[in-house]
Amino acid sequence: MALKKLSELAEKVILKSIAKSDKEGNNYVLIYKLSKRWKNIVGDEIASMMKIHSISDDVDGSKFMMLKVMNSAYSVEANMYKEIVKQRINTHLGYDIISKVMVIS
Repeated sequence: MALKKLSELAEKVILKSIAKSDKEGNNYVLIYKLSKRWKNIVGDEIASMMKIHSISDDVDGSKFMMLKVMNSAYSVEANMYKEIVKQRINTHLGYDIISKVMVIS
């Protein structure tokens, strides 16, 4: 039981460290880590419809995510899912890092 708690704590520390951006505010490591687990985080339906375009620093220190729609026909539906995506990513990371999500085509 103690090992499980230790591994969970270690994962949270690692995820917080990869969420740091470079000098220009780019979050390449976070994008890479989320992209590798994208289907598991958001589910097959959402993953087939959109992908991560960028994650930038917001003025309050949180992150702003832009999602790119794979097909413009999904634009309206994708916009309905953006809050779900935000919640699932924050849940996956273990804290509320993503504050805003925007969908682009």
